[in-house]
Amino acid sequence: MVNLSVCQADNLNRILRVVDNVKLIESSHTDQPLGDNIRSKIDKEIDQIKEPRDLVTLALIFRAIESCGYGFEEAFWHCVHRLSDDPSDKAVDALNLLMQEVHPESGDKELFEEAISMQQREKKQHEKEGRP
Repeated sequence: MVNLSVCQADNLNRILRVVDNVKLIESSHTDQPLGDNIRSKIDKEIDQIKEPRDLVTLALIFRAIESCGYGFEEAFWHCVHRLSDDPSDKAVDALNLLMQEVHPESGDKELFEEAISMQQREKKQHEKEGRP
């Protein structure tokens, strides 16, 4: 039996709700590639998740089911982008962990390296300006 704290259970519930909502959005479109309206709806759902480790969990779920539709792949990469925009130590660790967990292929590896590089530049800029 797994013991979850109330906070952990709430976070997991929030993550699963986002997955369900993205699934509904994904099933409502028939276009390839995704239109801006659909992409915006997916991004809005993901933006509800704030904690870097929760974004990793969400990204791993989307990565596992991305073959089920273009929306899930979009959702995965939006999680990566959100992490790369966050220069906090938690987000740096989370993005590196995510890259290790998904074992990216050559094309994806370049995208991850670009995201990590962007995150490092943002972190240096924050440090230079004295921001956390």
